[in-house]
Amino acid sequence: MKLLVIDDEPSLVELLGQMLDQNSMLIDRVETSRGALNYVRKQQPDLILLDDLGPQVDKPELTRKLRKESNAPILILSAVTNPMMVAQALDAGADDYLIKPVSSSILMAYINKYVRRAGLKIHQRVSVT
Repeated sequence: MKLLVIDDEPSLVELLGQMLDQNSMLIDRVETSRGALNYVRKQQPDLILLDDLGPQVDKPELTRKLRKESNAPILILSAVTNPMMVAQALDAGADDYLIKPVSSSILMAYINKYVRRAGLKIHQRVSVT
């Protein structure tokens, strides 16, 4: 399974690397909207995690563009709690929107949900909370 993390900080990838068996899931990270779109066009990930790219990135617009390129589930992680922003992201094509901070067990539950839907299996290395 291929997981794309769109984030300008490597911390989420490091956390996921600790939680997931690297043999069952390939985790790649891109730091920009352009990088995300190029990756999705070429690699077709199985799951997309969209984390923070800074205030200059319009997440609903990026989500719309990603959705045009891929049917992979899009899970947004954001510190923005504005219900209108959440609704815009979901309307743009996101499958779920988690408000940070989110516990690693909740994040793993969402990842596992999409893995089950795809009929795949992954193994958790550790349970980090």
